[in-house]
Amino acid sequence: MLWFIFLLCIISSSYAHTPSLISQWKKNASEPEKLLPVYLSYENKKRSLAGCDMGNTTFLPGVYETKWSHNFSGAHFGQQFACWSTSLYLDNQCMSFKRRKYCERFNEQFGYVEADFYNLWPEIGIENQTYPNELGVLTQGRDCFGCVNKNDKSHLEPTDSVKGVIARTYLFMNEHYGLSLSPSQKKLFIAWNKAFKPQAWEKQWALQVALIEGYKDSYITHWQVKAHVAL
Repeated sequence: MLWFIFLLCIISSSYAHTPSLISQWKKNASEPEKLLPVYLSYENKKRSLAGCDMGNTTFLPGVYETKWSHNFSGAHFGQQFACWSTSLYLDNQCMSFKRRKYCERFNEQFGYVEADFYNLWPEIGIENQTYPNELGVLTQGRDCFGCVNKNDKSHLEPTDSVKGVIARTYLFMNEHYGLSLSPSQKKLFIAWNKAFKPQAWEKQWALQVALIEGYKDSYITHWQVKAHVAL
């Protein structure tokens, strides 16, 4: 995680507030693979998944590719914008805009939500290909590829080490942008936030993000207050 914090120090010299386009963030954010968990290694210039019992599994192209991804998923917050259900075809330019592309081009607020640094984390292709977007607590299910995450094909229960991080992201996006959470989702994330407090690296990371964004995530910087106040 120290790479993540170092990276944000560099980016902070370029931005004083949230970039309005996700492309600006990705262009300036260097290589996300430097921020991955240590069990991912390199073999012949490719990432090896054997450390997570994935070495013999066949997937679609892109399994080894690392990208910036949203904790509060794009599909979830996108559906809360009217532009998500709108499409446009420009015949004279042979260009089609729908869902994400339409929102990125024609809705400024969507651009700010999509590019918010507090909601962007590195993700390897395997996660996009196999993990469902719905989060929950599973009494049954299987560990994903030998890792701690539990997956029953419709819901994912992440490992305890990241439950608090994920919960604080959802709660922050809900509060800062007014993005909707169902009562059950909010109850779950409040519980995870309370049970898994921010670690030192997360607090340091949040301070660096605040320098870029111009505002703090109080779920991290004032966790003790947020975690013990009914929301």
